[in-house]
Amino acid sequence: MSFFAIIAIILLIGLMFGGLYISRLAHQREVEDSELREALRVRRSRQHKVEELFDTLMSYDRNPELLMHLQSMLIDDAQSLIELAPDDKHSQERLQYYQDLERTIEALGDNANQPITPTTDREILLMKRHFNRTAKLIKRRITDGALTEGEADVHLERLRRRTLELEAEAYKFQAVQARDNGDLAMAAAYYKHAKDMLINSDIHYEEKTEQIRKLSRLIAGLYTSEFEESENESDAKALPNASQSASDKG
Repeated sequence: MSFFAIIAIILLIGLMFGGLYISRLAHQREVEDSELREALRVRRSRQHKVEELFDTLMSYDRNPELLMHLQSMLIDDAQSLIELAPDDKHSQERLQYYQDLERTIEALGDNANQPITPTTDREILLMKRHFNRTAKLIKRRITDGALTEGEADVHLERLRRRTLELEAEAYKFQAVQARDNGDLAMAAAYYKHAKDMLINSDIHYEEKTEQIRKLSRLIAGLYTSEFEESENESDAKALPNASQSASDKG
């Protein structure tokens, strides 16, 4: 075999191993890119879920301590995303947004711990679902060491009571709407549903008994006012009008 043939064989072998090495590097890079994309997807998904909980709690709980805790989680996630993808402008924008949430929480002022009442079945469902997810998140934060059991218990107990009270208030709101539309049967059904919820709940607090009594009075008042109006209309029809009485006397 000639010298040139040997050189050619060596070159071919080198090219073959070089191609395999390049292919291996490309595969490794593809695996790393895939793992990075998955890590970004998981963190962004968690970030989105926590952001949803934050928005719901800003309406239906408004507890500054819990809101600040979630804000801290959002900031940590955003910073982790930036570490994974330093050139990702979206993560940088979200980080700034989450940092600004501190001012949003402080702006609650006197409205802190003064939640608004959901007014539709959809809002009730959203509140209950997100409160349940928040409770699960709080329990995980105990395991992570981010919350003590005492801190977590305060939040969990408050969210349980919030769920009960706000759902009852929502049905009272719907009862008022039904009453104003003249549907007293539907109004009574909403009031009764709110009352039964409070009675059957194992959550106890000082104002609960009075809330139940108030609902009983509201139910009774629906039919009492209707009866009084009917009686007044009947009495008015039974009485002769003033002009007719005067002519009769004349």
